[in-house]
Amino acid sequence: MGTWGTAVDADDTFQDVIAVFDHHLKREQSIDAATQAVLTAYSEELEDFDDGPSVLFALTDRQWTYGKVDPELLERIQADGFGLANWQDAPESDQKKRKSEIGKFITRVSTGNEKPKKLPKIVRRKPKFSPGDCLSFQFDDGRFTGGYVLATNESDPEHGRDLIVMLDYLDADPPSLQPFEQRQWLRLHHGSWGGELDCAWYGPRQFRSVSKLISVVGKVPVQDDDPQDVNGHKDWEGFGHQILYIERLQHGGT
Repeated sequence: MGTWGTAVDADDTFQDVIAVFDHHLKREQSIDAATQAVLTAYSEELEDFDDGPSVLFALTDRQWTYGKVDPELLERIQADGFGLANWQDAPESDQKKRKSEIGKFITRVSTGNEKPKKLPKIVRRKPKFSPGDCLSFQFDDGRFTGGYVLATNESDPEHGRDLIVMLDYLDADPPSLQPFEQRQWLRLHHGSWGGELDCAWYGPRQFRSVSKLISVVGKVPVQDDDPQDVNGHKDWEGFGHQILYIERLQHGGT
């Protein structure tokens, strides 16, 4: 667990629970269903004196935010000393601040929320491209590299993803279809990469920052022996930059 302050929400577990709750609330449109999903997902953490209070604080916060606090849940967090057990070794000043923060939190969620939020809805974000798309990407210095879309994934409708392998290509002109057809993929031999392909899933985050720099130059069919999945995920802001790093290494840079 990571904690960065005395407030009940200054905690990694608290923030993670909020994300899980909202994820299920969007899909099931039910506070009770979202609550049960959290209780199931965090059944082990609930038994932990560190994480357990954070789970229940976050649940209470979400329920209050959307206008429906479970009285039994409220009673549990109102118990004397709840949420303080893991602060016994902290400086006395921090213990007092923590106790005060818990008191303020309980006061807030014990009062009816006069302006509850509407239940959130899913914002669908589709993959940006299609399998087989051949992409060119222009760097700030005017040169181009390329990437090939191997697959897409819409299992999470809010985070459509593209699986892209980068070309071993850096030139003043955009790539033709030839390097894509020849599977001229970029392999990484620096550091501990061990010759792995520069291949990753790209979600919707930060795409707008590079969207005007990427063009589809054509389409080449995906082959059966092409990679169909990897564990790595990247943001679009780093798209294509490995080949620039390799160039610097080849010229004695770091």
